[in-house]
Amino acid sequence: MRIIYFSPHPTHDIVSDVGYSTHQREMIAALREIGHEVIPVIIGGAEASEVPAHATTEGNKVLGWIKVLLPGILWRTFKDFKLIWHDRNHSGPRLKRAIEKHTPDLIYERSEYLLGQGTKISKVAGVPHILEVNAPCVEEWIEFEGASLLTGFAHRVERKKLQRATGLCPVSSPLAHYIRDEYFLDEHRIQFVPNAINPKSVSEALHADQTLRGRLDIQPSEIVIGFIGSILEYHGVDILVEAFHIVQKEVSNVRLLVVGDGALLKMLRSRTEELGMANKVQFTDRVPHNEVYDYMSVMDICVNPAHSWYGSPIKTFEYGALAKPIIAPDSANMRDVLEHEKTAWLAKTDVESLAKAITQLCLNKKDASLMGEAFKEQVMTDHTWISNARRLEKFAQQLTENK
Repeated sequence: MRIIYFSPHPTHDIVSDVGYSTHQREMIAALREIGHEVIPVIIGGAEASEVPAHATTEGNKVLGWIKVLLPGILWRTFKDFKLIWHDRNHSGPRLKRAIEKHTPDLIYERSEYLLGQGTKISKVAGVPHILEVNAPCVEEWIEFEGASLLTGFAHRVERKKLQRATGLCPVSSPLAHYIRDEYFLDEHRIQFVPNAINPKSVSEALHADQTLRGRLDIQPSEIVIGFIGSILEYHGVDILVEAFHIVQKEVSNVRLLVVGDGALLKMLRSRTEELGMANKVQFTDRVPHNEVYDYMSVMDICVNPAHSWYGSPIKTFEYGALAKPIIAPDSANMRDVLEHEKTAWLAKTDVESLAKAITQLCLNKKDASLMGEAFKEQVMTDHTWISNARRLEKFAQQLTENK
């Protein structure tokens, strides 16, 4: 197939060291590897490079003053207007020109808040269109940014976009059920596809510098409890710190390694000192993405304390690819890929439950190791970008046959 990979957001490029960029690069590479021709139409990447640096600097200064002067809801409304204008005047026309030039068999789009021109233009052109849905876009935007005067309009854009799409690939089953029920969608048009990993990255990590454990001053006898990711409220790192305070009283040779940066980092550093654990807890701040596996490799137990109800955290599969024992939330999106006591330990997202789970795995190393190996086998078989590309290929064929 000839596939246009469409990313309509004006600031989301394909080269950044962030999750969505990695996802885009890996999916494009996987589709090409299984034999498809992929034409990337990445609005953020192309247009960012065309804007002179001085113009960007001046624009940022103006936006800074607007943000200071406007009340919060008006600032958010202004940002929404910008997205709508960009979608109609840049993203949409770019996709239309790409369709006319390349005559694709399929358009695969990363769905974004307020950006609905992709499905509209594809429908007019008569090209099948599959949307990758990573979140309930409007609800997530309101949670992180706050409502604007265009929130009602945003819901209408989302409804029309999802209803126009030929097919939808949400990243978890609860998200699939949510969009089906919220937007009155046909079941056969939806197939959830969790996130994935690239085995080549894992292979490189296994041959990486093995001196990191020493540089972090981790003793050979210490059991390292680890977390990697953004230190935000919904990731539950605060719960992890409190749970570790209980664990280290019961298991003497433990250390907590927290890799990442975020809004709660300063508070958690202070809390760790208050609890008298400064010598037991290590915060590394943010590390480059190409070093993530190095830090995972020194962890003995990898913890995902909490997450959104709809997401598919890539770190789950990264932990698994290294055969690390995993502790994750006992939630529907985690149960999509993990099975309690077989491929991971699933726990409630409270301090006592998490402490009990960590202690259990620390004291039962053999069982923990078996779970890690079992999930690694599953990841390498079912959760690579190549396997996701094949799912997309099969789903596209089914949609065409059922049309």
